Amino acid sequence: MTSPAIRHDRSAPRLVLCACDRSTASTLRAALIPPEFELHCCPAVESVIEEVVRRRPEVVVYELRAQCPSDLAVLQLLKRVAPEVPLVLIACAGSLNQERVVRELRPVYYAVQPAEPEEILDAVHAALGRRARHTA
Repeated sequence: MTSPAIRHDRSAPRLVLCACDRSTASTLRAALIPPEFELHCCPAVESVIEEVVRRRPEVVVYELRAQCPSDLAVLQLLKRVAPEVPLVLIACAGSLNQERVVRELRPVYYAVQPAEPEEILDAVHAALGRRARHTA
């Protein structure tokens, strides 16, 4: 089940955040809470697809957990149902297999923790700019 949106402005770009680790979720939420965004937090991986299908966001920010192949499967499914939605991915730990699959997903941004909040915010802005160019 998703948490209510943190809404600041009716015309604010919609972001979906999925981060299962509490400290990572807290850091990402803090980076993405500026008044320019409408942020929907999905604490459970399963709720991300539902949220994206129900209310297409402009960007998905997703935390890849270590040793969790279901995250990659969810992201592959997400790209099938919403190929136009840019991905910003933050991994808890990297592996060669994960990096190969991530490259196929073509995220706007991919980093391995620790990622600085300003860096994540810049990545979201870049994703929004990319999306605007593709829809114009």
